[in-house]
Amino acid sequence: GTVLYSNKASVIVSNAPFTFDGGVLTNAIYATPYSVNIPEATDGDSFTYAIISGAPQGLALTGSTLSGTPTESGEFILVISATETSSTKTMMAYFELTIN
Repeated sequence: GTVLYSNKASVIVSNAPFTFDGGVLTNAIYATPYSVNIPEATDGDSFTYAIISGAPQGLALTGSTLSGTPTESGEFILVISATETSSTKTMMAYFELTIN
């Protein structure tokens, strides 16, 4: 579809097949184990998730859980995709993460 509007929180696509909203994730602490569930996509079938860009070193996405032990600090904007398994339609959302 065509991108109609974009901000730090989400990308809205015309004729979107489902809803996938970004947001601010719980802060992490450098060199300390971290785990958070990202807000999942809704209004569709089952979904697979992937980090497109912005992942801090030491963190990985498994299903809808971002976890690991961050090995760098700072402010990060993660771009995460949600793909509906039945239709293979994909949407992306932006998630803000601060590692202190």
